[in-house]
Amino acid sequence: MTYTLGIPRFTGSGIPAAGVPAGGSSTLTIGAVPGGDVASPSQTGLLLMYRDSKTEREASQILVF
Repeated sequence: MTYTLGIPRFTGSGIPAAGVPAGGSSTLTIGAVPGGDVASPSQTGLLLMYRDSKTEREASQILVF
């Protein structure tokens, strides 16, 4: 696995700094980082972490094709 800190393959943006309230919604924009495909070829998507979730439901993965 190869991942270069500071040069990810993908990044997410558009989520409010305060987060999204339970039952709310927001648009997540996923973008490719220039040079990230070479610097971090093992990154296949994003991992969303939930602060106040139920046990074993703390994250969701988003695969990017």
